[in-house]
Amino acid sequence: MNFIISLFIILSITFAIQLRFKRTFAEAISVSIFTIIMTLYLVTLFLPLTYSAYFTLGIAAIAFLYCIFYIIINWSTINFKIFFPYSFLYFLVCCVFINFSFNNRLATGWDEFSHWMLVIKNMYFFKNFGVGEYTTTMFTGYPPATGLFECFFTIFSPYFVEGNTYKGLNILLLSLLISPLKDNKLNFKTGLLSLFVFLSIPMLFYTPYTSLYVDCILGIMFARLVYISISEEKYDLFFVYNFTVSSSTLILTKASGAGLYAFGIIILFFDIVFFNRQKFILGLTMRNKPVKICVWSSIFIIPLLTKQSWKLYLKYNNLNEAWNTTNITLSGIFELFTENAPQYRIVTIQTFIDAFFNINEFGDIGFKCSYFLFPIIFTVIMIVIGSMGQNKKRIICLNLNLCISYFIYTLSLLILYLFTYTEYEAQNIASFARYMNTITVGYMIIVIICLMNPHIIHRDTMNSKFLVNTTYQRWTYITILIVTLFLTGIEIKEHLFYSAANAKQTQQTRSYYNHISELSGIFDYKTDRIYYIEQESHGGGYWNARYTLTPVSINPNFSWALANEPAEEDLWTKKSTAEEWSDNLKSNNYTYVYLDVINDQFRNEFGTLFSDPLNISDKTVYKVESNDKNNLVTLVPIY
Repeated sequence: MNFIISLFIILSITFAIQLRFKRTFAEAISVSIFTIIMTLYLVTLFLPLTYSAYFTLGIAAIAFLYCIFYIIINWSTINFKIFFPYSFLYFLVCCVFINFSFNNRLATGWDEFSHWMLVIKNMYFFKNFGVGEYTTTMFTGYPPATGLFECFFTIFSPYFVEGNTYKGLNILLLSLLISPLKDNKLNFKTGLLSLFVFLSIPMLFYTPYTSLYVDCILGIMFARLVYISISEEKYDLFFVYNFTVSSSTLILTKASGAGLYAFGIIILFFDIVFFNRQKFILGLTMRNKPVKICVWSSIFIIPLLTKQSWKLYLKYNNLNEAWNTTNITLSGIFELFTENAPQYRIVTIQTFIDAFFNINEFGDIGFKCSYFLFPIIFTVIMIVIGSMGQNKKRIICLNLNLCISYFIYTLSLLILYLFTYTEYEAQNIASFARYMNTITVGYMIIVIICLMNPHIIHRDTMNSKFLVNTTYQRWTYITILIVTLFLTGIEIKEHLFYSAANAKQTQQTRSYYNHISELSGIFDYKTDRIYYIEQESHGGGYWNARYTLTPVSINPNFSWALANEPAEEDLWTKKSTAEEWSDNLKSNNYTYVYLDVINDQFRNEFGTLFSDPLNISDKTVYKVESNDKNNLVTLVPIY
């Protein structure tokens, strides 16, 4: 039922946008979802998330009534074939597939437990952005856009359903990748082939890209922002609204979204100034120039206000931003070129350069390419596209901006590694491929769109043989389709035929932690706090426990394993004595201890704190009780 309600809200707002602005379904669907996200965000700044959801439902009800009224009044003039194009049919079919595929999906990824799903679960329970007095979220500064929409798909349910969050994510992805189908309004075959290609491209870089990680969707959002800039036929009020909500959502998806927005606004600026000035001047039909200036200024002001509002929210709630950039200074950067540069930063630069120029494998068959080569390959393709019409300079300008954006993004990523990461993460350039693929997948999608539909860049100036003859388009589509199948065939097969089985596999994976799930109902998050123990572990069980027991909080990161004298190479065990651990349990008001995995060393070194030292068992809950005799706590088994 939650899925149907969410879909009703999305489609009602989409149809209202279509009718109001005379736009296609492919254009309106993502704008509708961005509107929902921004509504959820703005209302949740001041009110509980539940209020935001019902406020959005109210907007959808008004939109639905508007659609009914409009259709009744204009029944004889509405072209329903245009109003319900093939893109709408594709969307419905994909929604049915998404609902079936992710119905029983559970989180299994390390980062899903430590952040992505953990934040959504906190959003659901505490009706806010997943931050506050009782929340268990560790990384509190990440912008909330995708999490809000994923939570929106389960907020109307009486209990938290993980599968619904994946449905929300994939419908968001679908809406973004369906946008280019506005150029295939009435052609069933080309529209279907285009959607298949656009849905497959991210598989080349992210396996799978339907997880809760935002890096892939960030690149797709950037590609869509650039696409709506270069493909717009008229700069009207819809375009301004579309660009504004798209930019604001991009900024609220991840901290690096602000940089991608800056690239997008620069691309739009150059395109308007050098190639579409007249269209820009005539776009908004407002006679009042101050109002017209204010409307156009909103594409700068509103995204910046959105970014600032999140910073103010974090500051007001005494929370840190996701990326602390205060350590990035000009003096620090200049120091890199001197003998005083820290050794680990020199190692980081060398490792980063090696990773950027090395030949990597992409796709199922191991397509080999370097990140350095991607912009060169894309530039060659764009030159070919430029030869198809009279607007060569326009595509040169577009590609130059994209190429510069690619290298600025890469340099910015290096600076982040040098000044914001720990020495261990920096020297190992943690998640390098995942971050680089964001800009790479965005760049590639734009190139493929231009290759499949060169008329969007050569609008009104195409050579007649390309404008009339569809041979080029047919063979281009076939070639791109074959290459896509060749590179991502295995991934496509996994998504199409084994998605339900993969969802079942996640349940089997999580069954290993069922003993933790059984505990979630016996604690009260307002009064209880649990200390979780998992000896000789890298922390997988800890993060699963932190997620599963939410909204009940547990001990901080890197404290799940204890020893009097940990081995020097042991990075995961905290040094502590029995007396120190006892003081920790008392001073931080822990009410229970859960021993998940223990060893003989733990029994020997901490056994004095237990009521029965000879029978300390794992998979057991112990209640923390005070001991007046020796001022130490006593741990009594209860479950």
